Amino acid sequence: MIQSIVKKLEHYRIYNLKRIYREILYKKCYKRRIRQQNQNILKIKCELWRKRMKNLQKL
Repeated sequence: MIQSIVKKLEHYRIYNLKRIYREILYKKCYKRRIRQQNQNILKIKCELWRKRMKNLQKL
């Protein structure tokens, strides 16, 4: 009984983390890209966030 509740909580925690990461990824990569002058720095940041997202999905 308790284990199932813990599993659900764990699931929601991971889900929320993923959602937050996606929002941050979106804000960092896409909204600022238009105004950003130095494309290379931004691309590197985007790649880092994508890698983190992929690592999260493995959970």
